[in-house]
Amino acid sequence: MNSDLPGWIRINGMRFWGVHGAAPSERHRPQPIDVDLEVGVDHARAAASDRLADTIDYDALFRLCERVVTKESHALLERLAAGIAREVAANPSVRCVIVRVRKPRLLEGATPEIEVRLRTTAGRSLEAELGGPPPHGAGSEGRS
Repeated sequence: MNSDLPGWIRINGMRFWGVHGAAPSERHRPQPIDVDLEVGVDHARAAASDRLADTIDYDALFRLCERVVTKESHALLERLAAGIAREVAANPSVRCVIVRVRKPRLLEGATPEIEVRLRTTAGRSLEAELGGPPPHGAGSEGRS
């Protein structure tokens, strides 16, 4: 089948509780972390077949984000967003990933946001794009 129906899967407004932050006060208890995810995919096969197996399952994407935020711990939001992007991009159907991570109302009511974009192309190393090897399981990265 000719693969020519590019598009996006978006999941916005996910909120999870995780231990992430550079400040010592952020390392003692979970805090809210908001995540938006955009996944660039080719919808041709799914549009033709109408089968979940021919696309990327929204629930699986949600659970992946949940696991990374709740089971890993990082000092920087950049590292957290890159970890999510790496794991999503491991799916061969993914063309690109955009991850936005926020800590709501952290700075006297203001909300800092980090955005990581990852474009996957044949022969391109994710390690080179994001600086380091992909994680090998929950909790394998982060601070001690």
